[in-house]
Amino acid sequence: MERIPHSQLIMLLIIFEFTATISFVLGPLAAVSNYDAWIALIAAGMIGWGFAWISYKLAMRRPQQFFVQYGSQIIGRWLHIPLSLLLVFYFLHSASIILREFGDFMVTEYYQQTPIWAVAAVIGLCVACAVRIGFEGIFRCAQGFFFIILGSIFIVPFFINKEMNFAMMSALVKHRELPEILRGAYLASPMYGGIFVILVFFPWIKNGKKTMRSLGLATAVAIFCVLIHLVPAMMIFSPKLVGDLTYPDLELMRYISVGDFLENLDPILVASWSSGIFLTISLYLFCAVFSLSQLLKMPDYKPLSFSVTAIVVTLSITMARSSNELTLYMKHAGMLFAYICQFAIPLLYLTVDTIRGKFQKTKYPAK
Repeated sequence: MERIPHSQLIMLLIIFEFTATISFVLGPLAAVSNYDAWIALIAAGMIGWGFAWISYKLAMRRPQQFFVQYGSQIIGRWLHIPLSLLLVFYFLHSASIILREFGDFMVTEYYQQTPIWAVAAVIGLCVACAVRIGFEGIFRCAQGFFFIILGSIFIVPFFINKEMNFAMMSALVKHRELPEILRGAYLASPMYGGIFVILVFFPWIKNGKKTMRSLGLATAVAIFCVLIHLVPAMMIFSPKLVGDLTYPDLELMRYISVGDFLENLDPILVASWSSGIFLTISLYLFCAVFSLSQLLKMPDYKPLSFSVTAIVVTLSITMARSSNELTLYMKHAGMLFAYICQFAIPLLYLTVDTIRGKFQKTKYPAK
């Protein structure tokens, strides 16, 4: 298989990090962090990058091997298999949540008479085809969508700068409440910590030593993409109203009117969101399918694509009775599960491997 260049890696991870954040997290973030939401967002990005650093350090110990294959050498097969299955479920769980949130968005805003299962099934079919086409196809697709998605993100501030209340800038700069920053960082960190998925496919990355640089650049750009929507939204609607809105970015787009010929920019937003959501779910699903195929010692992961996608679609439909119930779940159990998989599990492997290496005097590749 052809190795993934860092340009493609950066493009996919930028989309992967900011799409779900800008789509579904702006409201909850403003609700818990108020005027400090932008600081909490930056802190969350730094924490998420730190999670990825742990996975990078672990992957660099055996850069030519896949995590599922060498994990049993570190902590033993009896513990590695359950933890690997837990990570597989985390990938399925994350894909299901994003699929459900996007399905709720489409049904609530545009297709009120359409059942949620129909929306989930259509997206799931597209994702299953992408995963079956292969890993390279997902990255090339991200490369093709990248400038279109970023262009739709960057145009927003230029159209709404006249409506912004710049007097509120003083509060955004001077307001500091550490508890609010910490609550916001806790809420948003898993959105950026998801880049720990590099642990699954690290041997396919070209020149793995440069990976952390690429992850840092991707995280910085992703944070900037969210900030240029979050800050204008707070300056127009106020942080309290942003926290009360279900889809603040949608309301921000509807605030824009570009002449009589373009009164509604919703299509641009939906196209941007749907493309980014498609790539995000595809990456999570690929990680789940690929890891599961290695656990089952299958020579090819592609036969699992449609069956595992069916599990994700079913889980997305049945995991919550309403969007409010899903939000409540994510604020409690969902966050804890994310921190366990993104931080605790890679840290456990890295710690045990470091201790074993010192006793066995193992020499690892130079970083």
